[in-house]
Amino acid sequence: MRILFIIPYVPSPIRVRSFNLIKHLSVRHEVVVVTLVQSELERKQATDLRRYCVAVHDVPMPRWQSAWNSIRALPSAVPMQAAYCLSKDMERTIRELLDREGAGFDLAHIEHLRAAHYGWEISDLPTVFDSVDCISLLQERTLRQNRRLAPRLVSLLELGKTRRYEQRALRSYCKVVTTSPIDREALLALHPNASVEVLTIGVDLEYFRPPGIPWEAKRLVFSGKMSYHANVEAVLHFCGRILPIIWAHDPEVQLDIVGSNPPAEVAAMARDPRITVTGYVDDLRPFLARAAVSVCPVVYGAGVQIKVLEAMGVGTPVVASAQACSTLATKNSINIMSANDPEEFARSVLQVLGDGSLRTRLSSGGRTYVEEHHDWKNVGYKLETLYEEVIERWRTPKNGHNVAGVSSLPMQIKSENRLSKLH
Repeated sequence: MRILFIIPYVPSPIRVRSFNLIKHLSVRHEVVVVTLVQSELERKQATDLRRYCVAVHDVPMPRWQSAWNSIRALPSAVPMQAAYCLSKDMERTIRELLDREGAGFDLAHIEHLRAAHYGWEISDLPTVFDSVDCISLLQERTLRQNRRLAPRLVSLLELGKTRRYEQRALRSYCKVVTTSPIDREALLALHPNASVEVLTIGVDLEYFRPPGIPWEAKRLVFSGKMSYHANVEAVLHFCGRILPIIWAHDPEVQLDIVGSNPPAEVAAMARDPRITVTGYVDDLRPFLARAAVSVCPVVYGAGVQIKVLEAMGVGTPVVASAQACSTLATKNSINIMSANDPEEFARSVLQVLGDGSLRTRLSSGGRTYVEEHHDWKNVGYKLETLYEEVIERWRTPKNGHNVAGVSSLPMQIKSENRLSKLH
């Protein structure tokens, strides 16, 4: 197959889902990527991606343009999540590529709500939309559970628009995939007749593997992109409500907060010498490997928590909130420790720190779990099968529509949602 992969951010070892899917697909298929780049780091990542692709078209997108797009979206019908990555240059690149090579592609794959509109005007190819998560579900949870005013206010303003936008995406694509059954149910609640399948997150089991180096008996780690509000809320929750309980029993316990772009309120945690806030790191594995416990105290979120899976891959025991475990098939005390409240979370961390046999069981059980349920190879094979089914159905037209119910005529979604007015 020859696959057109449209994505609003550069696939990389940080953007693990698209990066690993492309790596897998490139073994047997030709992949052409069109992506936006917003920094020199992303431009380097786009260059690195070329080793797996027939071509990578990286389109510059200044951060000020994304910010301006989001501001202009406020009074419109377009949610800021979608407006953030609106780019005439991206549209032009896709259009020129299809005009030049369109007949050579078998399918177009579009990832994330931020890129959904780029696939709406592709009328000559079957299209797959990888929503990753249900964004409106995430906003619902943010509105209910985030303690800070700013994220709740944004979710309040955006929730209705995002629901309508996701409904449009569900009606406009031949197939939609998402990372968890919970997100699938939320998407189907928006559009019951949509064709939605679960394509979970995987782990690169060769990269994230037990390193065989000593771990520190009183060190914890939290990993995750710190520009993401759910991660910020998780860290504030852990440091404010859980860590004091742990310190009351063992004041020597230390915490590494590892992730890019920590806001000021997270960076301020490093005032306590027992807490380290790293910011961006080139390699997460040493931080996971040296920790006795990886903590995932997320209060809300959507999709699968990749931070949990990567820690398991390295063999680091994980203590996670019930929310973090809700999309996984893990077993408590076998391959993870699940906790429902701050006191239980703290007790579970202290239990793992103090019980070597439990730590060994969780380390081995966690690694076994990701090997059985989250191997990227198996995820990639499922995606290939899904592609083949979509292409086959596309080639069986009925009454001017493909079997998935998507019109084979050009769609005028752009004008309906007033996307062009935001450029």
